[in-house]
Amino acid sequence: MKKILYVFALLLTAGGVHGYEFQVSPVQEIAALEESQSRLDMNGLECGLLLVESQIPSLDFQMSAIGGCGVEKTTQGYAVYLGQGTRYVTLAAPGFKPFRWEFDMPSGAIKEKQYAAQVGAAGVNPDTFSASDMEIRGSLRRETFGLVARFMGGGQSVLKIHTDLPFSALEDTLLIPGSYTVKEETESAPYYLYLKAGTPFQNIVRKDVLKGDIAWETPLEGKTDYQLDLTWGFNPQQKTREVKAQLKNILP
Repeated sequence: MKKILYVFALLLTAGGVHGYEFQVSPVQEIAALEESQSRLDMNGLECGLLLVESQIPSLDFQMSAIGGCGVEKTTQGYAVYLGQGTRYVTLAAPGFKPFRWEFDMPSGAIKEKQYAAQVGAAGVNPDTFSASDMEIRGSLRRETFGLVARFMGGGQSVLKIHTDLPFSALEDTLLIPGSYTVKEETESAPYYLYLKAGTPFQNIVRKDVLKGDIAWETPLEGKTDYQLDLTWGFNPQQKTREVKAQLKNILP
């Protein structure tokens, strides 16, 4: 009986991660900078070099300290030139939840030396998203200080979508065709939808797919920014059905 309960719990929790998540190794100091690796920041200070081994494409590094010297692609991953005193970077990539990578080193921060680390992935591939066994939840709010619609919307309203789902999944599953236009790149979130002023939110997003406490009849005003935060995970009812089906093969 205990074995059956353990398997039941394991099946319920398997794949419970929402989207890909970054897995990082400790940052290790490996050597002094070589002459060919020398980079000076805007203040004339020598940047430190973090050699990141990773197979994740389009990996973006947001620096915590001003004065970095940029990022270069390498055969093994990325060469990240960081300003002295950098204690962390924020990692982002299509399909991944952003991650604040703290540099837990004895020295406390990057200096003008070489460092090495690895960045991998764990979790569920959002490109395999299926509305039949997954669930999307969202929250909608008006951006009080939003400026995109005011200066770029041309009288339209703008819906800014934060999510770790690829835009193709939103097009196929959530968004109503013909209700919006996209004027920005959609390689990674946030995505910007331009909408006709006065369009009710329920005319843009499928109510039967999106869960959450949302004022569906809210007309989106012109020259106003709105933000939709989306999360996704396994549909509990669907997952329970799958577990019960698998338990039938386990029980004597």
